[in-house]
Amino acid sequence: TTTLLFFMVALRLGDAGRWLGGGQQDLENAGRQDLAGRLTERFADLGRTADAPRGQWQIYPTPSFHGERMTPFMLYFRDYGGGRGDEPDAAGGSRFVLEFSLSQLGPFQLDGLVKVKRFDLMVRSKIEIPDGLKVEAINLFEEANEISGFKGAIRFQTVEEFPVSPLE
Repeated sequence: TTTLLFFMVALRLGDAGRWLGGGQQDLENAGRQDLAGRLTERFADLGRTADAPRGQWQIYPTPSFHGERMTPFMLYFRDYGGGRGDEPDAAGGSRFVLEFSLSQLGPFQLDGLVKVKRFDLMVRSKIEIPDGLKVEAINLFEEANEISGFKGAIRFQTVEEFPVSPLE
């Protein structure tokens, strides 16, 4: 989650260097100025799309690398701003929905609500998540909240269709 939020901040700022750190310089040193330049341009473009009015979903198709293969996932972000919003529970916070698919467990949706010092997360899947994986996710979530000083809860839901659909 921390990495995801860091990525979202870099996108909102349109700054690939913030996300890559020294990685952008590494690309340039490896003779891939073209790739570093395209990445910088793409982040700037995405940063401009992040300026959507408060309360509207912003869409970030995001690459993820698994070994040699790139697999995209969809990240949706909605900022409710200073105490207003069309969802009472979200007033003054931000919400994100992350959709991805795992090779053995299938489609997942992480639906998070972040407020001042509070982070709640719903993990949705189309098949039942094994208990061992749930325990591991709960431990990671609680550890991350403790480190960051946040309170919150994580819940799991098995569904046929994801009830939250930012594109609709």
